[in-house]
Amino acid sequence: MEALGVSALDAVEEYAVWGGVPRYWELREGYTNLREAIEANLLSVNGTLYEEPLKLFKDDIKDIVKTSTIMSYVGAGAHRLSEIAGRSGEIATNLSRPLAKLILLGYLTKEIPFGENEKNSKKSLYKIADPFMNFYFRFIIPNRSFIELGRIQPILATLDSQFSSYVGEYWEKLCRETVSGNEIDGITYDIARRWWGGVSKDERIELDVVAESLDKKYLLVGECKWTTGENSDRLLTELVEKAARLPFAKGHTIVPKLFLKTRPAGSMKNVLLPEDVMGMQ
Repeated sequence: MEALGVSALDAVEEYAVWGGVPRYWELREGYTNLREAIEANLLSVNGTLYEEPLKLFKDDIKDIVKTSTIMSYVGAGAHRLSEIAGRSGEIATNLSRPLAKLILLGYLTKEIPFGENEKNSKKSLYKIADPFMNFYFRFIIPNRSFIELGRIQPILATLDSQFSSYVGEYWEKLCRETVSGNEIDGITYDIARRWWGGVSKDERIELDVVAESLDKKYLLVGECKWTTGENSDRLLTELVEKAARLPFAKGHTIVPKLFLKTRPAGSMKNVLLPEDVMGMQ
C-alpha cells in the first residue's frame, strides 16, 4: 500500500496480482492503473514478466515442463491430489515427490481444514502459494495463443468477469493472516485457517476464517466478502447459525467477524474493512 501509494482496498487488488515481490511493485509503478500495468507486463510477448515463472523454474527445477503442467492444473482449479493426477494421467503416488518439491521451493502450499492434522488429513488442497504465480497460471498460461496473436480482448473480458472472485481468495488469505497471532478485541488468537466439512448427512459448511484463542475459550469465525452492497445484519445472523453447528464449537464462546470490501448496509459491529485489515498487518 505504501509502495504504490494506493488505498487499502486497491492494495488488496494489487497484492492479488503482484504478490509480495518489490521488483514487481517497481514495474507496476510506471503505469497509471492496474489494468494498464497488467497489459504491458503480462499481456504482451515483449512484456517484462511474460516469461517470468519459466525463468524462475530454470533456477530451481530440472523438469520445467512437468512443473509447468502441474502448476497449470492447480491454477485452473485442480486442487485435490486425485484431480491433479486425473488431469496429468498419472498415478497419484507418482506425484507425491514433485508436489513435495514444489511445496519445499515455495511454489505450492498445502491447505488443510481448521483442526485437522497436516500429516493425517485426507482433505488436503494444493494451492499456488504466490499471488503473482497464481495470477499467471490462472490467466496468462491458458491464453498464451491469444497473447502471441496480439489479441488480448478475450483475456480482458475474462479478467472483468473473474477478477473479483479471484481477488476474494487473497482477501480471505489476508484476513486469516490478520487474525493469526493477533489481538482482536482484547483476545489473542492462534493460527487461523479455513474450515470445510459436513455437519450432518445432508449439510456441508464452509467458513473462510476459523481461529481458536490461545486460552482455548473463544472461537473466532469469519466470513469474507469481496463484493459490494452486503447486509451485515443478515450475514452475521447466518454466520452465527453456521458456527453453532460446527463439530468443534462446543465449550467455546463464538466471536463472529465479517471482513467486507466496502461499508455494508446494517450495523458496523463486528465488521472489518480493508483499512482495518491493513492497519493490523
